[in-house]
Amino acid sequence: MDYDFELQYDYNDIPALAARYLATPYKRWTAADEDRLAEEAGWRLVHAQFNLADVRAIVLWKSHRPLWLFDQNDAADVEAAIRDAIAATDVGDVRRAVNGLTRLTGVGLKMATAILTAMFPAIYTVCDFRASAALGQRDYSSPRYYVAYLAACHRMAADHGVTLRDFDRANWQWSKEHSKKSRRRCRGAHIPAMEAAIAHAMSLPSTDLSNATRLGHQVWRHEMTKSIALVLLTLMMSGPVLLAQDKATAEAAITSGPVTPCTFMAEMRDAEGKHECEKRDTARLFLIAGKPDAALRLLCATNESRAAFGDDKNGEASQVHAIRRGEDWSN
Repeated sequence: MDYDFELQYDYNDIPALAARYLATPYKRWTAADEDRLAEEAGWRLVHAQFNLADVRAIVLWKSHRPLWLFDQNDAADVEAAIRDAIAATDVGDVRRAVNGLTRLTGVGLKMATAILTAMFPAIYTVCDFRASAALGQRDYSSPRYYVAYLAACHRMAADHGVTLRDFDRANWQWSKEHSKKSRRRCRGAHIPAMEAAIAHAMSLPSTDLSNATRLGHQVWRHEMTKSIALVLLTLMMSGPVLLAQDKATAEAAITSGPVTPCTFMAEMRDAEGKHECEKRDTARLFLIAGKPDAALRLLCATNESRAAFGDDKNGEASQVHAIRRGEDWSN
């Protein structure tokens, strides 16, 4: 498959867009501070003794959401993946560098590209839905796409006389500003409506199609997109929904092991699809346990939700230091 990469804005705007990105305030920090800390951690991974904390810092820079999955990895496995990525980079093997990192739990293609970018900012660039949108592409999650995307970014950055990092920053900032007017947030004012919809779902038999349809219309009336309505209904219809009041049954379901509503093998062929499936599995368990707020947070982290509401990596990165201090960032 050939990809037609085309910059969606005037290249003369690259410096100004990159500058606005770097100046984005994050409480007592800016995006420039966040980038600097991530790249310092990446430099240490390449040039100093391995420290798992440096990898965690980069994971948090990209997104705090998969951190609980990433922490399931053994430190020795993470170090081996990092060393293999360095070796692959030394011989110019982009696919090997990406594939080695995506074998880690909690690391999909997007996270792998963030780790590589922090380690080698002049060689790699972050690939996510915002960066792809700025080049006129949908959000693909395959090493094959990334190889083509990376080559296009190198070519365009060179043509326009900017660094690879500033090109990435400009693309992200353009996408954020371009989608701002139509963007709907998964958090904020819509949370009460979604929580009410989820609570309603908890009380519905999974086979009650008429009630499920009414719930979909209810979600729609609260100005949520079709994607989010479908996510909620998928959770309802993927298997038996237990009443939250039935504590014994809920506890038995949780201790029995993970449920698997994701049955489409195409989705499970790559690490990114598997991680998306795990999010929805875990969200469903939270629903079973009567914790719709926790389920909501996981639903907000799915690609479907992020694409529908326009959630972005800097919206997540801005919360990193608040999370470290134990502050509430949900509002």
